[in-house]
Amino acid sequence: MSCAQVDELRARSLEGVTAELAAGATQAVSTLIELLGSDTPPTVRVAAARALLTNTLQYHDAAEIQNQIREVQRTLYVTPDGETGS
Repeated sequence: MSCAQVDELRARSLEGVTAELAAGATQAVSTLIELLGSDTPPTVRVAAARALLTNTLQYHDAAEIQNQIREVQRTLYVTPDGETGS
């Protein structure tokens, strides 16, 4: 098996794992939202609210950093004829 084939298999495996994690994250968020209900003990509601807020802020920060990196990459991109551009 060539290095390229191994890299391709790794990429496919990572894509599958990423899809499963995304599905699990969606379910986890739904669970946390359910725990915010008034029939849930206050300590559990506070923990769920804290988890949602913390993770939302972290996700927002990561998305913002990713957007900034893309903008820097666009700014620094140089075409084969020496032109910079987006």
